[in-house]
Parts: sequence; C-alpha cells; structure tokens
Amino acid sequence: MPQTCLIIPCYNEADRLDMAAFENFISIEKDFTLCFVDDGSTDDAMKLLEALQLKNPGKVFLIRSKQNKGKAEAVRAGVLQMNGNGQFDYLGYFDADLSTPLMTAVDFVAELEEHKQIQILFGSRIPKNDAVIRKNYLRHLAGRCFSFIINHYFNIGLYDTQCGAKLFRKQIVPLVFAKEFVSRWLFDIEIILRLRKKYSTNEVMKEVPLKQWINKKGSKIKLSDLFNLPAEMRKIKSAECS
Repeated sequence: MPQTCLIIPCYNEADRLDMAAFENFISIEKDFTLCFVDDGSTDDAMKLLEALQLKNPGKVFLIRSKQNKGKAEAVRAGVLQMNGNGQFDYLGYFDADLSTPLMTAVDFVAELEEHKQIQILFGSRIPKNDAVIRKNYLRHLAGRCFSFIINHYFNIGLYDTQCGAKLFRKQIVPLVFAKEFVSRWLFDIEIILRLRKKYSTNEVMKEVPLKQWINKKGSKIKLSDLFNLPAEMRKIKSAECS
C-alpha cells in the first residue's frame, strides 16, 4: 500500500489541537504518518505534540523552528525533511485546526491512485448539497473576492486555491519545494505557478470538492491582511517570472 505523510504546520495552536482526532487517525490508518512543524510557538503546543509522539513512535514526527517564519516555510521544511526519508509515495499538508477532517486524506490518496496523470490535489470548499461547508460570512465573502482577483491576475482557473488541504506525489517535491517561497501565506499560488513551468496546462492539478469543512476560531490570517494582497501578488509574479 502507498505510504503517505501529512505535514501539519503549527503556530500557537495549543488551544485548537484535537489530540484525540490525531491519535485516532494514525491508529486506524496504518499507511499514514503525521509530521508536525512548530513554527516558533510560544504556547504549550510542543508539550502536547511531544506527548503524542511518545505514544506513537515512528508515526508522529516533530520539527521545531526557534523563530516564526510563516506557514509557507513551515510546510516547506516539513515536506523537504519527510521526503528526504524516501519512504513516502504521497505528501501533503492539512491545517492544524482540522477544519478539513484528516480522513479526507484517505479519499485524496484513492483519487491519486486512480488518476495517475494528476500530480496534486486541491481540497476545494465548493458549496454542494451533500457537503457540510460552514464559513464565517465575512471571511467567505473576502475569500471569494480574493479568489476572483487571484484567478484573473495569474490566470489560474481554480475555485479555491487557499484551502489548507492538499496532497501531491513525491515526484513533484523537488520542482515545487526546492526553492524558498516569497510569500508567507500565498505560497499555494506559487506552487501552482511552479507546476505550470513544467506542465503547460492545469491537467496535472485537480480540485476535489470537500465533504466537510468547518471554520474554526483562532485563524492567524486577518481580514486586514487583504490590504497586503497587491504587494504580495506582485512579489510572487516577479519571482516566478525571473
């Protein structure tokens, strides 16, 4: 069976970590490993994660940064280190608050196993009748405006680039993660642009509508961050065109 590692970036997440959900997942799904990347937290997150690792040796890995570098670098550090182990067929990242349930990754693996041409799957918060998608209204509105701007500026053509649930084949790790990202939060856009340098179309990328996504309190991204979008977007385009 294919082996999968999920990277979980954490920054002061002690109050939002559902330790029972993490432990239950790895006890059931024997082909999955979790790697938590602590991004310079100042709370008790590491104590909780160290206890989880002690109970689940070989299934839980911890990486700690002494200073906060942002989600992009936390994910990148985790992906590069775990891919270096050479034991995983798929790697991905999920948000620490589990707004997307971990079992979603099982469906993602099945999708990649069935469609060999797909290199990366994007979880997508597309409203569907059979899906449970619960968002803060203002955050949802801001997200849709953001998506509209991003799609037109970069000509991406995806409904939801920023959902914190993605899975990809190990083969694309050098292409996508070898170079540092220039944005702390919009690195998902950089991933897409780097893939497009090798693959001329979006055929290697697929959005998968989520069955469940529930907004959790305590997000590190504020609505005021939208004002920084133009500068971040120009920085990304400049880096990827160089």
